[in-house]
Order: sequence, then C-alpha cells, then structure tokens
Amino acid sequence: MIGEIRLFAGNFAPRGWALCQGQLLNISQYTALFSILGTTYGGDGRTTFALPDLRGRVVAGTGNYTLGQTTNGQAQTTNNTQQSGNTTTSSSANSGNLRSFFVDTYGIKVIPASSASANAGTINSTTTSSPTGGTQTANTGQPLIALNYIIALQGIFPPRN
Repeated sequence: MIGEIRLFAGNFAPRGWALCQGQLLNISQYTALFSILGTTYGGDGRTTFALPDLRGRVVAGTGNYTLGQTTNGQAQTTNNTQQSGNTTTSSSANSGNLRSFFVDTYGIKVIPASSASANAGTINSTTTSSPTGGTQTANTGQPLIALNYIIALQGIFPPRN
C-alpha cells in the first residue's frame, strides 16, 4: 500500500520502497505518495515533498502529537535538590517462648526437649539519609536495536473511509 512504513533489516531499500531519511522527492514522479504525505515532512509543495526522516527516532501514535511532529529525547541531568532525603524510624519489641517438643529419631529413641522463655527487649532504630552526589547525568534512553524504516513508493492507493 502506498505510504505504508515498515521496518527492514537490510542496508538498502527494496524495489518500490525508499528509506525514510527525509529525502526530497519530485511531486511529478510520485503524485500518489504526495497526495498522501503532502508537505507534512517537508518540501516546497510545488515541485518537491519530503519523506519522513526516521533515522534515530522512535515512532509514536498521533494521540498526543500532530502528524509529523518530532521531539528530542535527551539525557537528563539531575542535581541533589531534585532528590529528597529520607528518615525512617522503626521499633520492635520481641519476646519468645519455646515450649516442649519431641524429636523423633524414627523409632530409635524419643528425646524430650525442655521449655525455655526469652525476652529480647525493645530495639529502636532511626536512619536519616540526605541527597548526595551533586549533579549527575542519567541515561534515560531505552535499549534499542537499529533497523531501517522504509516507505512504499508504489502499490495500491489506500482507500479513505
């Protein structure tokens, strides 16, 4: 279908397709594709139009964006004022009791155990942390594998609803 974009693992565009690298095409040579893309991705609209440039880009649906809109994802720099400190307080009171039980040695001998009681008391702990480290750069990019996007230059013209 004309204007369809696919991922392609080759380093070339197959016959009837072009790499999506923002190149200008002549309207007179690709009138059907121009009627779909217009000047959304560039060109003067009189003699040329551009293909989308998808090199190094992640594609997103148009829900929060307009068709052809691009954004720049960048590494983020954070400093310690953007990180909050933390204080944690915990308390634990524990007493344990051990009651009688028997150890069965599989019919050889039954050994009774005595009863014991222990009180561990109360343990209190407070830990406070403050932001440290100064200004740091964090990679916020997702893991990726590079492939080529290709667009159909010829084929069936997509019907409108």
